[in-house]
Amino acid sequence: MVHIVEEGEGLLAIAAKYGTTVEAIMEANDLDSPEVIWEGQELIIPVPLPTPTPLYGSNVITYVVKEGETLIDVAVRFKLPVETIMKANDIPEPRTLQEGEVLIIPKVTPSPTPLPGPSPTPSEFYPRPVLLSPPDGAVYKGEDAVIMLNWTGASTLKEDEWYVVRVRYRDRNAEDWQGEEHFWTKGTSWRIPSYLAPSPEIAPRLFKWDVTIVCKTASPEGKMEMIALSPMSKPREFKWY
Repeated sequence: MVHIVEEGEGLLAIAAKYGTTVEAIMEANDLDSPEVIWEGQELIIPVPLPTPTPLYGSNVITYVVKEGETLIDVAVRFKLPVETIMKANDIPEPRTLQEGEVLIIPKVTPSPTPLPGPSPTPSEFYPRPVLLSPPDGAVYKGEDAVIMLNWTGASTLKEDEWYVVRVRYRDRNAEDWQGEEHFWTKGTSWRIPSYLAPSPEIAPRLFKWDVTIVCKTASPEGKMEMIALSPMSKPREFKWY
């Protein structure tokens, strides 16, 4: 929302008008001081976004994405399936979130009823996986290189619980991630498949990987949903020539 400053208006009055804070307006407009505004200036007002559809009615809250957060991180924070957050925000496919992006989060009641199917309770949440090898910044050469990812894991995973290894990559001179793979496994290691090896003309290829423990469960409509059971691991990178 954009507000045009009127004569004599201050940030405090503008913030009160829109139900936000002076600090939020300053941050949204990159202002160094609350005193430096002028008549006719256009200010971005960071107010909560309306729900895109009446799917959840007024029973929602909004959440501002922090730097580096993913859909799984947000799902863990609010103890919701990733698909629920995607549906509420009209996100058809998993994607990278942007810092400052506002997400609609369906509210959880103080005494929430269990989700349909074998949904986990908070006591079943696992600690964040810790990546063991390769070390951050490792370098591999040749299409026959053996790249084995290893991490710490839970003592025992249940039948419907998995490690999801997310691998993103981009080629030389590329600024954005060009590809993303998700590998499901019961073990605590995974070998990078040879089809991800870069050709000489695009090498080196930069890879970034992380691991999350998830649970697969069925929605009331019979669709499979993924619920994060752990925070996402801190990522690591390696290069493949």
